[in-house]
Amino acid sequence: MMERNGPLALPDAQILDYRMDPGGVWLLLSGITGNDDDGGEGIDGHMQLFSVAGKQEPEMFQGFAGCFGVFRWDDDGLADTTLWLFSRNKDKMTTTLEIYEAGSGWNGTTNC
Repeated sequence: MMERNGPLALPDAQILDYRMDPGGVWLLLSGITGNDDDGGEGIDGHMQLFSVAGKQEPEMFQGFAGCFGVFRWDDDGLADTTLWLFSRNKDKMTTTLEIYEAGSGWNGTTNC
């Protein structure tokens, strides 16, 4: 349903997971590639977000795991699709959880 982009298109990329949001609008492809920066002993995680509707170019994120959810941000009764990403900063060796709201361009403007 989607074409691999960026590091996930490389021959050594290993796909680990494929997810679809509850509404069938967004796809998330997760995988790993070898890391040449440390002599080939490490790995880098990559995630590609794809819009089935074609309203947005595929977007790449660093990280190893992600999922979709439905969340109510306020009391208006409407639920929004959210993207939850777990990423690890190689320099700081910390893991972070990032939450984005669908339709925000996934650019972090609604990052919690």
